[in-house]
Amino acid sequence: MRNQRAEFENRFTSDPDLFGTPRVTDFCKGLYDYAPDAWADVILTIRNVHNWMWGGYAEEVFDSFYRILKPGGALGLEAHRGYPVKPQDPGAKDCNVREDTVIAFTESAGLVFEDRSEINANPRDTKDHPRGALSLPPSLFEVQDNPGPYLAIGESDRTTLRFRKPIS
Repeated sequence: MRNQRAEFENRFTSDPDLFGTPRVTDFCKGLYDYAPDAWADVILTIRNVHNWMWGGYAEEVFDSFYRILKPGGALGLEAHRGYPVKPQDPGAKDCNVREDTVIAFTESAGLVFEDRSEINANPRDTKDHPRGALSLPPSLFEVQDNPGPYLAIGESDRTTLRFRKPIS
């Protein structure tokens, strides 16, 4: 993890012409003061909601997004999509999160649902894999002995949603 963190930081700090002078901060369970209030125009999070649900701190994350976004700021979110008719596992152990669950988290924090896109939809994803979405590319967890069927499915079916912090 330390090596991954160092590589990540180096990628953004080694090219100031491209990235400016980024400030890298820590973000994890219990540490939500990673940016000042009303600081960000946009927050983008990709395939993370299930992790926060695993850890039992999704509500706190979405509350921090609300605090950090400027009024009128946007939250873009991509998540492994759960079946709308199957009950949501509160721990999202299969990595899949229903759209209405994501919307409930964001609305509870004060954000407003604006739009969705099907750009990351994958109807080949049956959502019944040994390690859930992690069995599919790029991870291929627990299917290395027979990756063919999972490679044929491709990446998980994902929901892509946009929310906004109200101006007043």
